[in-house]
Amino acid sequence: MTQGSPKNTIRWLHLSDFHVGKDDYGERKLFEEILEHVRQQKESGFVPDLIFVTGDVAYSGADDQYKMFDSKFLQPLYAIVGEEKKSCTFFVPGNHDVLRETHKYLDREATCKV
Repeated sequence: MTQGSPKNTIRWLHLSDFHVGKDDYGERKLFEEILEHVRQQKESGFVPDLIFVTGDVAYSGADDQYKMFDSKFLQPLYAIVGEEKKSCTFFVPGNHDVLRETHKYLDREATCKV
């Protein structure tokens, strides 16, 4: 339970659709704004019990996109909310989180031809 959180209350942070790799300037600006918002919320007493990242972290599923998300957003986020929140973070991949070149069996058109 987070300090200041009423009994039987769960606080969560829901993040989605970063599309890292599509627009370097835009995503860095977005990271900064979200991290600043989380920092302000923490100062006012809100610290999430759970963190959900639902879909489309990456733009095309490339390794460097996930590495950038981790170093430029996720690690700074944990520095704000606490390292213990790593075990309370849940990821749900989206359609952009698939490297299509290596996962051709996920191609909708190819599957429908069977």
